[in-house]
Amino acid sequence: MEKSILKLEASAGSGKTFRLALEYLGRLLLTFAGSSKKAKDSRQQRESLGSILAITFTVKAAQEMKERIVEKLKRFALSSKGQDLDKENSEFLDLLSRETKLAPDKIIELSGELIELILASYDDFNVTTIDSLMSAMVKAVSPDLELPADYDIAVDAGDEMAARGRAMLAALADDDWERLKHFLEDLRRMSPRVTWKTDNSIIEKVTALFRLTLRQESGEAAAGDLRQRMAASWRNFRETLRPLLPLLREREPGGKGRGYASKTYLKQPLLDHIADTLGGDEDLSRLEAFIRSTYFRKEDSRGLVIRDAPEDYRERFTAAYRAAQQTLQEAALAFSAFKTLPYREFLENFSDEWAKGKKTLFVEEFSQILARLFARWSEEAFPYLYLKLSDRFSSFLFDEFQDTSNLQFKALAPLIDEVLSRKESGSLFIVGDRKQAVYRWRGGNSELMEESRLREEVPAIDNLSRNGFSSSLGMNWRSLSEIVGFNNAFWAPENISRIAAENDLQQALRNNFKDSQQDIPSSKEREGGYVELSLHVEAEVNSEEEAGETEIQEDDSGALSAYHLNEVESIIRRLHDEHNFEYSDIAVLVRKNDQVRAVIRRLGRKKIDSISDQSLMLSSNPRIAEVIAFFRFLDYPPDDLNFFSFVSGEIFRAAAEAPFREEMSAFSDDMFIGGQRPSYKLFQDRFPETWKGLIEPFFQSVGFLPPYDLFSDITQVFSIYENFSDDTPFFLALGDALHRAERDGGSSIAGFLRQWQKMVEDDETPSVTIPENTPGVHVLTMHQSKGLEFPAVIIPVNDSGGRGDDNLHWDREGLFYINSDIAQAHPGQKTKYEKENIRGSIDLLNLLYVAFTRAKEALFVPMAVRKGIKAPEMAANGLVKKIFLASDAVGRHPLLNWSNEGPPAPYIRGELEKKKKKHLAGMRPAAIPSKKMLTRSWQSKYLVFKKAEAKQRRDRQGAKRGERVHDLLSRLGEVSDPGRLEARVRELAAEAGWPINDIEVVSDFLCRDEVFALLSQDGEVHLEKEIVNNSGTVPEYRRLDRLQVGADEALVIDFKTGSEKIEKYRLQMEEYLGAVGPLFPNRKCRGFLFYIDRNEVEEVRCSS
Repeated sequence: MEKSILKLEASAGSGKTFRLALEYLGRLLLTFAGSSKKAKDSRQQRESLGSILAITFTVKAAQEMKERIVEKLKRFALSSKGQDLDKENSEFLDLLSRETKLAPDKIIELSGELIELILASYDDFNVTTIDSLMSAMVKAVSPDLELPADYDIAVDAGDEMAARGRAMLAALADDDWERLKHFLEDLRRMSPRVTWKTDNSIIEKVTALFRLTLRQESGEAAAGDLRQRMAASWRNFRETLRPLLPLLREREPGGKGRGYASKTYLKQPLLDHIADTLGGDEDLSRLEAFIRSTYFRKEDSRGLVIRDAPEDYRERFTAAYRAAQQTLQEAALAFSAFKTLPYREFLENFSDEWAKGKKTLFVEEFSQILARLFARWSEEAFPYLYLKLSDRFSSFLFDEFQDTSNLQFKALAPLIDEVLSRKESGSLFIVGDRKQAVYRWRGGNSELMEESRLREEVPAIDNLSRNGFSSSLGMNWRSLSEIVGFNNAFWAPENISRIAAENDLQQALRNNFKDSQQDIPSSKEREGGYVELSLHVEAEVNSEEEAGETEIQEDDSGALSAYHLNEVESIIRRLHDEHNFEYSDIAVLVRKNDQVRAVIRRLGRKKIDSISDQSLMLSSNPRIAEVIAFFRFLDYPPDDLNFFSFVSGEIFRAAAEAPFREEMSAFSDDMFIGGQRPSYKLFQDRFPETWKGLIEPFFQSVGFLPPYDLFSDITQVFSIYENFSDDTPFFLALGDALHRAERDGGSSIAGFLRQWQKMVEDDETPSVTIPENTPGVHVLTMHQSKGLEFPAVIIPVNDSGGRGDDNLHWDREGLFYINSDIAQAHPGQKTKYEKENIRGSIDLLNLLYVAFTRAKEALFVPMAVRKGIKAPEMAANGLVKKIFLASDAVGRHPLLNWSNEGPPAPYIRGELEKKKKKHLAGMRPAAIPSKKMLTRSWQSKYLVFKKAEAKQRRDRQGAKRGERVHDLLSRLGEVSDPGRLEARVRELAAEAGWPINDIEVVSDFLCRDEVFALLSQDGEVHLEKEIVNNSGTVPEYRRLDRLQVGADEALVIDFKTGSEKIEKYRLQMEEYLGAVGPLFPNRKCRGFLFYIDRNEVEEVRCSS
């Protein structure tokens, strides 16, 4: 902790999180070491705790860092009470002692105080994401933003941007049609392949640019005088062509003499095009042919004329050629800006529309808003509120700094500079790895890792650190030695640079991976590991089955072939069956979400458990698909496809198997083929009892019940929770989605299905949370794998492209469209184009580096390509080419030697050892947490799953009455007067439309002396309180109707309706008391069952 400024380059697996925790704890201990906890009042303690700010990139990273810090403090604190530290924590304590110069006993003493402080003041435990910090800063300066006092903060601005874009176009169509019409004509000329849905195209382009402005240092991107500049430069070029044309036609004297212009370069089509351009109108489309032509790209014009041309001709030609060449370059530059018109034209209109009635601020706006304010304040004065914000902090710790954007850091830099300038205890700790910079497309800028750039943004660094302040973590603590050795060889600068042919790209690769070499701890435990890379040259797809496996859904999707899916499955079975890897030990890393879905579907068909964000989405669950198919049929009964999907699905089959087995024995898929009537009519005639028992109740309820209630009945009639308990989280999430849909206007089946269709199209269907110990192969994208590790990793690589490129380039000079033709036509645009190609190549390699470094014990890279691997070669046009195929990045590597002739040999390093089998007898999955608090009906019927008898429809009337009574009782808080209680009950019941008899029964019971005496006891009242019962082998959620906590005792009250009085209710109350007792160890716990309809009160004693 001696250095107040420190930047660490931390390669994959080098213990970055460990070092961050060490740095945070060191700063925290030193902050509190100078004075005892008792010497500070509680406010000062909270301020000291909150003065250390750790900033991470993701919520998960922040949670993990908090857990690690709390865990270390807890272990140290408990060691003072006789619990010995294990080897890992003992070594950490020694390291912390060396870093802080504090004695281990002092650290242990302080740890006990600090763990209490953190738990008591958790809001001041400042380990947060950069977006959360930005949100706090926005709130501090909100008076300067002219936002309403009740403004909201939201994450995803996509839907709002699309809606505002449509509103903008509607206003333009009404108020400025001529401008819109003129733009559409330009758009057709510039982009002849534009979609027929032009409005969507315009909205996509303008919102893309608007989002780009949110990530760039300059938000100025108005169309301005683009058309005038383009017209003027095009006119100038045409004028310089006029004196050049006769020179190109000039011939030797003597009739049919040779032309002086060399025909080697000057072809007749170009000469005709020049003549047509000068003789015709000012059609801008002619310019692109000149930009594509190589004729005007010569540095030395002498070769363009024949050897015998007279000197005076050479001089005249050179002057005219140079003038045309110069004006063409200017026209190419203007055209490069003009091609961005579809993005720029309506940006100002969209910005105005975006600001109208703004009540929501989106996360991606934070950086730009703050940076603009700070730019203004730097010329004026920083407001008092912002300076007060700087008083809160003394130490800044940044994680994953390579993914920080320019604007994010510009927003934070003044705050950091202010702290470092004013406070002696101020410090800045940065950790990152430019080799893992994979979020440039989201604004991340790894160049911020450069010391010179940091000094420029935070001038106070110069005063605190005259010399260099960079260091690196060189040890790999994640992977076994063979994997580390492979990655050292693969990513060695001298090796990885050889996948490129151009010197500039080679040098950039060497610079990016210069710190890639890692050491291995000298321990026998780190020995071993296995690496296998293989190459398969695929034959053309012939069979329909293989074509279906390919799952091609997007133009650049890089969909996995049948071979790849077979290979992934084969490796998983090899690891699991032959080498005892658990499925949860294995991860498959791919580039795109559609590849994730393809792998998940394949593994599902082969009965291999798998987990991914895609598999946890509702739309990916087969049982949810069956429910949706049933909804579609109910909405439109002639929909034969969805009716067949439901009755042939597992939900229907499981429900019909026992009660209608004899009748359904005649059911077959073939019966629906060639039918002349709707399928449901055919089913109704052939299977009348099954129809009457399972489908008719819902068929008759359509239009009377909202989707949520229909689904509630479906779960009971078809025994969904009993038959498909593994899918419980998905059913609960669908219930939440149906409930939200009703609130948002989807109160009919058709309304919900419209919302569902949009969620599916946008890949935004709700997802479920699965416990961490759920078994299954992990399938995720390479981006999602960042920061994770797995015992075995499979990375299928193919020769399809990744993220699409729209040729937009933004730098300090502005926004340009640059393709290879424009790059060759203008030197400045060539520099931009090649720089972007170099960056794009590094983006791909960084992503592969992240994937290659996730494995701990085994790494597999099966590669499949449609053509063999070719050695790198220079582009014919002389430009630096972008490496955009992962197969090129891997296959060209000299370590593999796959670009030579002959069949490619697999690369194998190390030995795949057989793991010891795990004993799973005592392991059970954790309880499934619900995303939100469930309603009473969900809690009582669905959260605790036990086989129950099916209830007849008439029994549900009593259940609905019970729910109605419980809903009213859940609104009664503290009770102090019988008269007020009765009045409140009658008011709520009347609002809900209760029958008068129910009102009398409930109010009379609650106002009984015995009942009122219990309800009115002093203390805190908790209604519908959720608690966790830990008495069993698995934690289970329980909901208490009413919990009253007084000074001496805690009362648990459970309300019952109906005439039943059974032993199960007493056992349930005993379970409640068993869960409540440990929460209030110094209070007596008592339980009461209130039988409202029986007019009885029963006390249940606590068993303990």
